[in-house]
Amino acid sequence: MAGYPHLNVSGMAKVTADNSGGPSDLFVKLVDRDHKQRRVVRVFFVRANDEFTLRDVKPGHYDIRYLNLDNGRIRESQVFEVTLQKTAKGEEYMGWTVGLYDMINGTSHHKDITERDF
Repeated sequence: MAGYPHLNVSGMAKVTADNSGGPSDLFVKLVDRDHKQRRVVRVFFVRANDEFTLRDVKPGHYDIRYLNLDNGRIRESQVFEVTLQKTAKGEEYMGWTVGLYDMINGTSHHKDITERDF
């Protein structure tokens, strides 16, 4: 999105924000957790029942924070790690898919956060 940060682009990993099971549009931030002062490195929009893939994400620890545009609820994902592994084939990046919708008996553990923490 124009006017927002576009950082941590020196990698080759993908991070997918999966809202395919969500009934609401989301305003989303990818947050770098490797700095003492956490910083937003990407900002994007994901429509209801859709997903969005960030490309060229560099290795590190991240979380995803998102605002539900229908009800105003703000949530934060668990921390996840984008990694780079050296193999016989060369470098392999391990990215992530983060589900952004409530799943019945799901494994996604997100917590509510305040607007200040968003």
